[in-house]
Amino acid sequence: MLQLVLSIPLLLALVAVILAVTRSMVSAWFNYRVKLELLRKLEQDPELVSSPEEMQALLTTGLPASPSDNPDYALTGTALGIIGIGCVLFGRMLRVGQFAAGMFWGGMACIAIGLLLVLIGVILRLVAGSAGTRTPKP
Repeated sequence: MLQLVLSIPLLLALVAVILAVTRSMVSAWFNYRVKLELLRKLEQDPELVSSPEEMQALLTTGLPASPSDNPDYALTGTALGIIGIGCVLFGRMLRVGQFAAGMFWGGMACIAIGLLLVLIGVILRLVAGSAGTRTPKP
């Protein structure tokens, strides 16, 4: 029974990876189908596009990236830190045993990785915010 409980996070991670790969493949397939349908419409009515450059621009541009595609490192790091704090507290409450030690040190690792992700997220936000506000020097 303990092995089943301990394998649940691994199974959840496996499901998450499978979902991410499937989402990526479906997105690529959808982009392919949209471009193929666009070519079919242009084949039937070539007057829809006035120049070859416009046609090339239509085919090379993909769908605009939605903000949900970009990971929010600060939010992920905060969530990981909260999970880590919970694990550390639970490990301290158990006090004795391999499971308690694993929870404690796993929680410490989560806190460290979460802190690193929060710092990366804050730095990326500062860089992205300052990149748009720069003015060229005369």
